[in-house]
Amino acid sequence: HTHTAATQQQQQQQQQHATANHCISLEEEERYKGQMTVFLLATVLCLASASARDGNEVMAGSSPLLSTLGSALSISALRLRYPPPAPGSRPKSGSFPHTATDGSASNAAALADPNIPPLVDIVAQSVTVSADEAESLLGSKRHASHRAICAAIASLPDSILGVPGGARSRISVDPRSIRAASAELRSGEEGFGLMARALESRAPPVAEGNEAVVHAPIIEACQSWASYLTLPVEFIEHTIPLAARYIKTTDDGNGLGITRSLSFAYIIAVFDAASHSVEELLKANLGLMGGSVPQLNRKRQSSKSKKRAAERLQDAIQSDRGKDGEESIVVEAERELLQRLCGSCRAAILSVDELKLAVLKELSSPDGGENSGGEGPIGCLAACASSCLPFLLSGDASQLPPSDSLLLFQSISELLLRISSSSSPTVRALSYGPILAIHSGLVKTWSSACATRHETLRQSELHQAAIDVVYRCTMVLATECKYPPGYFSDLTDNNDEELEIERNDVRDIIRTVSGSDDTSPNGASLLILENILRACADACAVGDALLPPETAVHTFSSLAKPLNKVASILSSNQTNTVYKYLLIGALRTLGDISETTIRAFQANTSRNVIFPVSRLICLASAAFAPSMRYVAAVSGPVDDALKQAFLRALRGIVQAMAI
Repeated sequence: HTHTAATQQQQQQQQQHATANHCISLEEEERYKGQMTVFLLATVLCLASASARDGNEVMAGSSPLLSTLGSALSISALRLRYPPPAPGSRPKSGSFPHTATDGSASNAAALADPNIPPLVDIVAQSVTVSADEAESLLGSKRHASHRAICAAIASLPDSILGVPGGARSRISVDPRSIRAASAELRSGEEGFGLMARALESRAPPVAEGNEAVVHAPIIEACQSWASYLTLPVEFIEHTIPLAARYIKTTDDGNGLGITRSLSFAYIIAVFDAASHSVEELLKANLGLMGGSVPQLNRKRQSSKSKKRAAERLQDAIQSDRGKDGEESIVVEAERELLQRLCGSCRAAILSVDELKLAVLKELSSPDGGENSGGEGPIGCLAACASSCLPFLLSGDASQLPPSDSLLLFQSISELLLRISSSSSPTVRALSYGPILAIHSGLVKTWSSACATRHETLRQSELHQAAIDVVYRCTMVLATECKYPPGYFSDLTDNNDEELEIERNDVRDIIRTVSGSDDTSPNGASLLILENILRACADACAVGDALLPPETAVHTFSSLAKPLNKVASILSSNQTNTVYKYLLIGALRTLGDISETTIRAFQANTSRNVIFPVSRLICLASAAFAPSMRYVAAVSGPVDDALKQAFLRALRGIVQAMAI
């Protein structure tokens, strides 16, 4: 018995030594745990995808459950690919260590585990293996595995680069890992290339009647990537035609309705991505877009928080100087912005015909497109105009011949004018942003040397088209926000707040496009101001009629701020014929409105008829007071036409105010 016990003890010791020699390291243990987590989430995602149905039909897009599981899978893949650094290895210098010690991007990429494949491969392979292993449960549901892999890939950019939340807000992620993951997803080899191959590999055969069910998850994944990453032009050329097929359909069966909505979301995301600034791209690439998770009862970001965010961004910029032949993050962001702008123009060319049909059909619908709002054809066209038209004005779209640029500009402008003419205030409001964006592009690209009126006219045909569309859209908006008949019949009634808000918004647009916010006189703004002023002058020169149109007086009063700037410059330099012409026209119009108002009072015109105009002449007189003061303060000889217009306007407004 003693011999047997000794033998057993010896065998146990040998087994313990053998086990000790085969113990895995802590890093390997964490890797195995991460892999098990990834495969577990991928399996649950596949099973959830197989059970997801919309009534008796297979769902075309993803569901909140699939998105949540995809987000958790993405974060687990991020931690597996970029494990937490060893204690003490994280940089201590700087307010936000988005770069390694020497600031190069290669060190950030070196954080990746060399034994782990890229992020897209982790997600795609885990879902593929799980779907194959669960074939007995999924059966022949090829659509289920396809939708699962699309949902997982669609969640990657949002989970890693979006607003911190969900799984990401509960784990600690090294900021350098976020930057490395962003660079990996933006690359052609490990990002878009793997993503395209993964989406194609599990796609079921497309048969008649199931095209939308197959294409919807693919388009949804494209939309997610377009919202956070810069799409290659080649990728846009392959995917936009697919989405354009669905934006003109009106059927909702067989998943067509969902696919149509996803197609609009994807195309809008491409256009919106081109409207970002370089600073916003820097924040996105560094994982700084969302800031921290909003806290309960915390309504807005404090000034200290904004200051810290700005310091973090500047720290990252200063730490990265493009060493070892690499681009700095600023140059990289500028290059990406140009690529996004080129991609948006290419997307517009590929979808403008289908988009035109969809917009015209939406405007002619019973609700006029009000229900779809900014998520349908009209919102898509507005996003297209905001991103593409200013870029075409800049001349940087060198890949487009001038004739094609003008044709594209005119096609989009025509649709924008239709939106501005809508009977729905909600739809008209969608044109505000594009109008201001076009004017901003004009101001940036118009020649600053505009000493005479003839020099302002020597610009390209494209710029003339831009001035025309800004002027026409603005005048249509000003006409459409008129008071309804009988609005002032009972002055005890409350105001129509929505109408008053719209009128104030239109006034702001008129002021802006006329040059009120320009730092210095700009030829494009002066031409728009001249066109609007001429239209108001023609409408207010009513002759023997009692009153001018209320909308014309309202529009004219909106021009006071830019015209006051003109009068200020003219008071010290009367040789500028452009400014003199504008100011004389404004004073003559002011005199016309005052005299017609006086005649209306003398003719005992009904109060509810005269009040809309008489109240506006009071506002206009007060708004033009600085111009009157500048003209009165001119020292030396004054142009005779300017003097006569000034005296007539002064007499008219004083008498009108007295009445």
